[in-house]
Amino acid sequence: MQRTDSLELSEWMAYYELEPFGYYADFQKHAMVASVIAEVNRNPKKKPTPYEAKDFMPKETAVEEKSVFQKLKDHIKRLSNVNGSETPSKA
Repeated sequence: MQRTDSLELSEWMAYYELEPFGYYADFQKHAMVASVIAEVNRNPKKKPTPYEAKDFMPKETAVEEKSVFQKLKDHIKRLSNVNGSETPSKA
C-alpha cells in the first residue's frame, strides 16, 4: 500500500468499471445463473412475473458498506498521516 499512488488507484478504478471484481461481482454472476435456472422452472400461473438476477442478490443491510476503493483511499490517507505527510484537501 505504501507504493500505491493516485495514478495507480485511478487505473484500478477504471479497470473495475470495465471488469468488476470482488465479492459483489461474484454475487452478481451467481445471481444471474440462479435467475436463469429459476426462470426455466417458473410456473407462470403461480409467479406471473419473470425472475431477475436482483431477486437472488443478498439484501442490503441498514449499514452502508464502503466500496473497496473507498477503503483503499482511507487506508492510503491513514498511511500518509502516520508518515507525517499531509494529503491535499479537495476544494
